[in-house]
Amino acid sequence: MPSRTLRKTQVATAAAVLSLALAMGANAAIYSLYHHHHHMLAPLPVAQPVRLVNLEAPGPKPWWVSCTEAGG
Repeated sequence: MPSRTLRKTQVATAAAVLSLALAMGANAAIYSLYHHHHHMLAPLPVAQPVRLVNLEAPGPKPWWVSCTEAGG
């Protein structure tokens, strides 16, 4: 009996399937963002995390600057 009802109301069936798909996709996206943010906000497992990045250096160096000169 349910299969005949679903065949008769194809628009309602399509709307229900589409809304379920959107809800599951949104739920997965929100979980993924939350999980990713949780790891980004966690403290780094190093003794001196301030020394990992040189914030005083200007942006990206041009392609012709070698790696040995990149910090200077």
